[in-house]
Amino acid sequence: MHPHLAVNDVSHSTETALLRVVNDIQRAAGNGQSTALLALDTSSAFDAVDHATLTDLAPTVFGIHDVASDWLRFFVTERTQQIAFGSEKSAVFPCASGVPQGLVLGPILFGMYMSPVNDVIFQDYVQYHQFADDMQLYVSLNSTDIGTLSDIESCASDVSRWCIENALHASEPYQD
Repeated sequence: MHPHLAVNDVSHSTETALLRVVNDIQRAAGNGQSTALLALDTSSAFDAVDHATLTDLAPTVFGIHDVASDWLRFFVTERTQQIAFGSEKSAVFPCASGVPQGLVLGPILFGMYMSPVNDVIFQDYVQYHQFADDMQLYVSLNSTDIGTLSDIESCASDVSRWCIENALHASEPYQD
């Protein structure tokens, strides 16, 4: 198996994502290795998706053209929001960014938006699994491979930089 494995999967549940990571860690332990895991959660991720970036990725990365591209652009850019509290309602105003949550398309569109992070992680030879706005970066190593920990540190810095450049803000990571 290649030392780098990227999984960005919106078609499975969080349970499947967890099972995948646990399986990888158990397999490494069976081979006498330890695993360093860094879990990242992106704050308000679905709300921060830049519409222009998302619609630019559709044709160039995903081959979405013509009517489908027009529909996607309309779907994400022509949204409005309003706050209601009891019988009181605010003015209606346009959504400058974000993808809808609670719909099947929300995680898919967010996954499309996040797809360039694959290339960022690939440079650091770190395994990862992503489900919507949760990401686990991990490396398995032998006791003699302690230098490999710098790979996950470098990767975390690279992912953080990419998130900031793309208007996403990762919460503070925790390590297990």
